[in-house]
Amino acid sequence: MKTIAEVIADYLDFLENQCAISVSVHFNENTPYVLPDDSYKTLLRYNSHKNPYCMIVKKGHHSKCIQTQNQLYSVCGTSGFCHICHAGVLQYIHPLSFDNNTIGFAAVCGFRPTEHSTVADIRLWKQFLSEDNPPAGLYAKVLEPLNILINRLFAEEAAVKNDEYMALLRYLHEYHTDVSLDDLCRHFGRSRSHISHLFKQRNGESILEFCNGLRLEDARRLLLMSDRTVTEIAYDVGFRDPSYFIRRFKERYGASPHRFRKQQTM
Repeated sequence: MKTIAEVIADYLDFLENQCAISVSVHFNENTPYVLPDDSYKTLLRYNSHKNPYCMIVKKGHHSKCIQTQNQLYSVCGTSGFCHICHAGVLQYIHPLSFDNNTIGFAAVCGFRPTEHSTVADIRLWKQFLSEDNPPAGLYAKVLEPLNILINRLFAEEAAVKNDEYMALLRYLHEYHTDVSLDDLCRHFGRSRSHISHLFKQRNGESILEFCNGLRLEDARRLLLMSDRTVTEIAYDVGFRDPSYFIRRFKERYGASPHRFRKQQTM
């Protein structure tokens, strides 16, 4: 029998694959609740936007993204609303709450307002974002079951405690494209040795290896969703050496980026 977290993941995959609605789920790090490792890890792959524009232009803007998310947590009420982020992306925000606490929000991005003064790359902005308005009424209906499932998950599995590793894991899932150990030390107020040891002990691999795995998955999506060159994608997802990227990609997916893209488009 599937766990509740797996049912939630299936529903999010259904929305993306069958309904073309890509949903990211963001949990408030200040919530007094924390989920078990297995459930949390199941949902973490939905913790960041998968639109190519967001994946490419938001790297290196950790503080702006964190500030935007904190603002959204503070204004989330009981109904959904549309919001323009710091990168000029129009998105539908659906609040998630449990026990009278805002535990996070679900977001559907991929839209662009008529114009926006802070667009980082106007060509990519127009290429990957739709000029249509988000169908807020439709999204409210399809995301309400998600809220119900997440409420059930928290009611049955959440504990009242502060898990530093889970906060670290969430941060890496969202900002893995351009993050360093020093960034983590500043954000969490911990030493390099403490963060490295904690992550290796709980995760079984180093922070670098973990982030590289996430970057390779980002690259796989960009190869399928965009026409950017392999070299461009290598830099987009956080690899500084395209040759190293190609080697690691082949090790993970059994084909070079060029061949992988060709195989998937045949």
